[in-house]
Amino acid sequence: MEPSKTIQDLPDPIIEYILSYLSPYRDFKQCMLVNKSWYRYVYDVIRKTQRDFFHAVCHMSVQWSHLEASPGPTITKRYSHSACCNGNSMYIFGGCTTSNTTFNDLWRLDLGTRCWIRPLATGTYPPPKACATLVGHSDNLILFGGWTHTAPYPLHQIWRIFNQIHVYNTSTNRWTQITSPTQCPPMAGHSASVHGDYMVVYGGIQRQLCDGPFQSSSDIWTLDLNLYKWQKQTTTSETPPPRYGHSQIPIDKNHLLIMGGCGGANMLYNDVWLLKMVDGPGGLWEWQKMEVHEKESAAPHLAFHPACKVGNHVVVMNKGPMSNSSPATLPKIIHNPTRSTMWIPPVAQDNGQSSARHAKRPAPEVEQCINGKRGVLRRPAPYRQNGGPRLSYSSDEDETLETNKKASISHDPLSRHLEELNNMPSTSGYNSNGVGKPGNSYQPPSPFAEPPNDCANQDEPVRGGLRPINPECSVPEDGSKNIRRTKKRNEVLDRMSLRLQAMNAGNQPDRCHPLPHTQPFRTTRKRPMSMYVLDISTALDGYVTWKTLKNQSPTAPEEIILYSLVLGKGELIMFGGIQKDLNSQLQDDETSVPEIVSNCLHFMTAERFVI
Repeated sequence: MEPSKTIQDLPDPIIEYILSYLSPYRDFKQCMLVNKSWYRYVYDVIRKTQRDFFHAVCHMSVQWSHLEASPGPTITKRYSHSACCNGNSMYIFGGCTTSNTTFNDLWRLDLGTRCWIRPLATGTYPPPKACATLVGHSDNLILFGGWTHTAPYPLHQIWRIFNQIHVYNTSTNRWTQITSPTQCPPMAGHSASVHGDYMVVYGGIQRQLCDGPFQSSSDIWTLDLNLYKWQKQTTTSETPPPRYGHSQIPIDKNHLLIMGGCGGANMLYNDVWLLKMVDGPGGLWEWQKMEVHEKESAAPHLAFHPACKVGNHVVVMNKGPMSNSSPATLPKIIHNPTRSTMWIPPVAQDNGQSSARHAKRPAPEVEQCINGKRGVLRRPAPYRQNGGPRLSYSSDEDETLETNKKASISHDPLSRHLEELNNMPSTSGYNSNGVGKPGNSYQPPSPFAEPPNDCANQDEPVRGGLRPINPECSVPEDGSKNIRRTKKRNEVLDRMSLRLQAMNAGNQPDRCHPLPHTQPFRTTRKRPMSMYVLDISTALDGYVTWKTLKNQSPTAPEEIILYSLVLGKGELIMFGGIQKDLNSQLQDDETSVPEIVSNCLHFMTAERFVI
C-alpha cells in the first residue's frame, strides 16, 4: 500500500497559498502554534500579504468588498464618529445623524468574523459626542474632545464642546474618566496621534474665553499618557493657518504630517505641513511647509476626508476626476463654523418653496403635517399620475404657476416633463407665457386636428376622450395674448394626457403619432470614489509627491464624506459617513440630491492571484 499523503507533502508555495485564505486576525495566531514549520509558513504569508497590499496601494489597484449592516439590532447609521483599531478589533464611538442626535455608544467590530459587538462596559460613560478623537495606547483607548447637540428645551442654548479625557480598557471592559492636574481648552474637529508615551493634539474648534465665540485654532497640546498631564507646546513662528476637519499622519516618533482641513466658510486647505518634534515635549518644535509635487494628481478635497498611512504612502478617498460635484455640494457643514450646522447638513434657506426645501431630507424623516403644528404640508401636484390630469385652473393658480413650478416638478417626474415642454418654442408661432380668461375652465385639444373655428365643434368627440376648446369662445376678441397662451397650454396638456393614457395602459405611445420631445426617465447613476495616494517617503527632505491617478475600480463606494478610515492587517476599513442618494429622482439639480447616512463597511485589500 502506498503511504498516505498529508499537507506536509505539498510544496511550500502551495501551503502558503492555502494559508493565505485564512483570517489574519485570529487564524494566523492559532496556526503558528502548530509547529515550527507552520510558524515559518504563516510568518511568510504575513510578510507576503503586507507586501502585496503595499504594492496594491502604491499602484492604486486594490480590490473592494462591501458588508451591509445585517438586519436586527446593529450599529446605528452615523457620521463624524471616532474610530481606531486595537488588536483584532475596530472600535467605533459616538457620532451623530442628520436628525440632531448624538451618540455615546461603543461598538466593536470583530475583524476576524466581521460581526458587530456592543460591549456592556462598566465605569463612567462619556457623554454623547461627535468629532472627538479615539487613539490606542497599549490596551487602552483614549477618547478626547468632541461636541454634542444641545437639548431642544430650554430654548436658545449653544452647542457644547468638551475637554474631558475618557479611557476605555479593552481587557477590563471599563470606562474611566481622567481628572488632569492641568487643563486644555475644549475642542472638537481636532486631530490626535500617539508618539511614544505622549498624545499630540493639533487644531480644531476651540473657545478661548468662557463666553467668547468658537474659533479654529492652530495650537498644539501634548498629553503625558503616564501622568495624564496637559502641556501647551511652543513652536516656530511659521505655523499652519488655523483649521479643523484635517488629517494628522504620524511618520515616526519625532515627526508627523498635517494635511488639508477647513479654516471657516469658503476656506478649504489642500496643503501639507511637517512638524518636527526632535526636542521632545517642552522643547521648541519646528513647522515646515511641504513642497507638493504632481498637484494635478492630488485629491480634490482634503477637508473632512480622513487620510490613512500605509507604509510610506498616505491614502485619501475622494470623488473621481469625472464627478460634477463641487465643494459647495459636498461639505455643506462648513458654511458657518460658529454654529452647530458646522457638523450636520443645514436646512436650506426659506425661499417660499416648501417642497424643494424638504426634498433634501431623506424620505423617512419628512413627516406629514399634523394640525399645522409639525411636519410638512405637501403641495398637491398639478397632475396626478394614476388619476389622470387635472383639467381646470383658477386665476390664482395661473398667477402663481411660474413662482411655484420648481417646487411642483421636484416631486413629480411627469410635471418635470411638462416643464420641459413648456419651455420649448411653439411650432404654431404662439408663445406660452399666459393664462386664459379668469374664472373659465378649459379642456386640452387633440394634436391630431386643428382647433375648430366655431364654438359648436366643442361637443364633437376626439381621440383620447378629450375635447378641444376654441380660445375665441372663452376670451374677448382683444385678448390676443391670452389666446396664444391658452392655445399653447392646450397643446401641452394634450401631449401630457396622451402620455398619461399610455402609462396607465402599460403601453408605449402610438408609433404612428409619437410624442414630440419626450425623454426617458432618469436611471440610477453611479459615481464611485477614487483612491489618491501621496508618497511621503521624502517628507523629511522637504517635499511629497502625489501618485499619478489610475483607472479606479467601479466597485468602489459612491461619494461619501465624514467617514472613518483605519488600517487593519493587510486591509483598509471604511465605515459610515454621509453620501449622496443617487437613486433619488426627485431633483435634477446635483446640489439638491438628498444626503443619507450610512452604516456600511467597505474593505480594501490586494487582489488575489492564482499560483
